[in-house]
Amino acid sequence: MKYFKRLSIIFFSLIIILSLATGCSNNESSTNDNSVVTSQESPSESPEFTGEKGSSIEPEKVITVINMNIETIEYEKTLDKLNQLIEVNDGYVVNSEISYDNRISDRYSEYDRYAYLEIRIPKANVSNFKKSIPDIGNITNEYTSKQDVTKYYKDTESRIKVLETKEERLLSLLEKAEKIEDILAIENQLSDVISQKESLKAELQGLDERVDFTTFSISIHEVNKLSSSAGVNAGFFTKLKAAFSQAINNFYIFVEQLVLFIVSNIFFLLLIAVIIYVIVKFGIRRNKKRINYPPKNDSDNNKS
Repeated sequence: MKYFKRLSIIFFSLIIILSLATGCSNNESSTNDNSVVTSQESPSESPEFTGEKGSSIEPEKVITVINMNIETIEYEKTLDKLNQLIEVNDGYVVNSEISYDNRISDRYSEYDRYAYLEIRIPKANVSNFKKSIPDIGNITNEYTSKQDVTKYYKDTESRIKVLETKEERLLSLLEKAEKIEDILAIENQLSDVISQKESLKAELQGLDERVDFTTFSISIHEVNKLSSSAGVNAGFFTKLKAAFSQAINNFYIFVEQLVLFIVSNIFFLLLIAVIIYVIVKFGIRRNKKRINYPPKNDSDNNKS
């Protein structure tokens, strides 16, 4: 029986070691697979944007973009709270990329699920929206960029006025034209002028929207453990709650990986169990034979 107990202990120890090794290998392979690519909008043409960082007075037309990286251990709740904040502050989502994959094999990865949202918030509500962000997750990185488009905006307005004047002249010429060739030529020029004018007007509308609304580019990452900078200014009970949640999560991950390892290697483990059973049974039979047929003593040999 002692021999059987030793083999059983070795068998279960082997299962635990292999499951932990499998989890660590999954961690190394999955951390390289998760990445989020963020893009920054730029005007269709390449206007000469100039930033006046040293000026205390903000220019008339400024595009503001605030980039944030957020980590959370409550992925669904964070997304729900963020959507509520957007709605309360009269904002809207321009672009979004949201991962709903919850693969068990990636539970050890640094980033499990992720989301990227490009949000626009009216300038009047930016302060309230920004103050509420720490309530939905831990901000690990934040930076703000500003583009002064005042000069480009005014130049575009001037170009539109020039095109409008040209359009009026062409319309006047079209009324006076008598030959078909002249009429067709004027109409072609008029069509080009109107097309350029409408394109520039649409560009101004786009700039107005980006000036009147602040753009938030927010990347959300689900993590198993918040970074060390998380909760530095938090209270004792907040830290205690986070530590308790992390302990439960770690236990869940261990059990999950152990069960997954056993299920995925069930045939290999059954084979090991059969081999151990045969070895133990053979050892028991051998011990019984020794008990039933004890060796002869030296005294018996002398008598003979």
